[in-house]
Amino acid sequence: MRFFGHCRFLHFYFPKSNRITGGLLCLIKLYFERFGDKACCFEDLKPYSVLEGSALLALNAYLEGHTHVSDTEPTLCRSINVRKLRRHVLGADELSAAQETEHTLAYLRAYTTALELGGTLLRSPVELSAARPAEV
Repeated sequence: MRFFGHCRFLHFYFPKSNRITGGLLCLIKLYFERFGDKACCFEDLKPYSVLEGSALLALNAYLEGHTHVSDTEPTLCRSINVRKLRRHVLGADELSAAQETEHTLAYLRAYTTALELGGTLLRSPVELSAARPAEV
């Protein structure tokens, strides 16, 4: 909870200060290192990841430095969060149709690679009910 208090303070009271933006970037990195393997990480960081200038470049470099691994559920979740954050902070010059096609194909390859993990997950009640034949 202290993280969000610091972020709100930095984000809303000092939105244009380079010194403070560097502090916000540092907090984002710390939060990601600690909670990047949780499903809620992207939604938690999304409001604070709208950075500008050198802080945005530093965040992009930080995110690009992560390898996309899908051998366990936590590493897969971290990889998904990296991809979501990277997509969220893309600039307008990085959103051409060709680049979007390239990103989509990369997402599809990652998805098909990660499908193997699904076999070891517990089945949910929805999956179990869908697997039964419809009763007439």
